[in-house]
Amino acid sequence: MTIKKSWFKWLFLALIFSLIALFQISFISPLPYAISALNLPLIVLIFCLLFMPPSAFLPLSIVMGFWLDILNFEFFGLHLISLPLTIFLLYLLLTNVVTNYSLYSFLLLAILGPIFYNFILYTLLLIIPGGLAPGFFLGSAPFWQHLGIQILWSAGLMLLFFSLFNNLSKRLQPVFLEKK
Repeated sequence: MTIKKSWFKWLFLALIFSLIALFQISFISPLPYAISALNLPLIVLIFCLLFMPPSAFLPLSIVMGFWLDILNFEFFGLHLISLPLTIFLLYLLLTNVVTNYSLYSFLLLAILGPIFYNFILYTLLLIIPGGLAPGFFLGSAPFWQHLGIQILWSAGLMLLFFSLFNNLSKRLQPVFLEKK
């Protein structure tokens, strides 16, 4: 009975995360520039990183990366590598540097997530022959504009998720615990 329940849970999560990736490609990416910079799969994975074990969010990041690669016109494997690697780096940061589930840890992960993701993505595009136009991406103004907008989206949605989840759960804790 538990094995069946476990498989159902995994299939359900894989379906939900696949739908999020499909929603990103189908509905968010074609929108105007500032709105299309929203990286919903990354934001959802960062939020899940805080509340799921690594055995759950790493395979789900691979599922999302797979769908993003299938439906994008970039090299196959680009998102399949960059998304799980970003989530793994954020997990290392969460376990070794940030030790509590406060607003500051949410914001730190929301800010560093798009930075890690874009640096890994553009570095892979730079390494792959024919991936990027000649020139280094760090000197490109559109790269920094896109990264800034992604950081604003991530931080804003993480604030929204934090306040909603904080009102619904007692799992989150303040930074400075009050003594009674």
